[in-house]
Amino acid sequence: MSSRFWQNKIIRRDIILVLFIGTILAIISPFGATSHLPIIGGLAYWVGILAWGWAAGRFVGPAMLRILPKMATGWFYLLVSVIMAVVILPAILIVQYVIGSPIPPNYWLNLYFMIWIISLCITGVSYLIERPDKAPKDGSDFMLRIPAKIADDTLYAISSEDHYLRIQTARGSDLILMRLGDAMAELDGYDGMQVHRSWWVARQGIEKIEREQNRIFLILRDGTKVPVSRTFAPKIRAAGWLG
Repeated sequence: MSSRFWQNKIIRRDIILVLFIGTILAIISPFGATSHLPIIGGLAYWVGILAWGWAAGRFVGPAMLRILPKMATGWFYLLVSVIMAVVILPAILIVQYVIGSPIPPNYWLNLYFMIWIISLCITGVSYLIERPDKAPKDGSDFMLRIPAKIADDTLYAISSEDHYLRIQTARGSDLILMRLGDAMAELDGYDGMQVHRSWWVARQGIEKIEREQNRIFLILRDGTKVPVSRTFAPKIRAAGWLG
């Protein structure tokens, strides 16, 4: 696995959370699921299930954002918890079969409900972390989210990477856990706009404009090349960004 993967602090944090939550579940054995296993077996069981859910979530979350980009954050996470329970159920059925304790079909619905409760709790925590507060019109609430090592008044751009955002300022870039739509809501009134499905750019971050055939690109002050989609080009042109 690449060093870039392990250098991503959000991924490292998620792995720590998987290990921590897996340990707690192994100790309390919710619904008695692993009460018949030694603590090491229970730990392997829960960490494995959570790791599978985490890996699947890195595909489910972005896919749902593409399908339902305007869904309210609370409802979005509720729907994700329902889908994640569907994804995790087969994994548990397989594991239970392998360890010699197959779950009868007439109990699958109850098992799904139990999985959904755990999934709802985990996604609920994510919702509480990510939900945007009612922001003033200067974007100051979003500025408070910028990691200290790149915090700077000169915001260049934000772009979506899976269900994270990459923030670019004059001091560098870093990732935070947030949806692009929620970030733009907090930046309402800031001198910037969405220029692509995955990009929001601050006017002060633009160094120059480039055109390649029929495509427009904004070149940021740090050299990043940001595509302008045809959907947003008229709005950007009307704002006088293209000269």
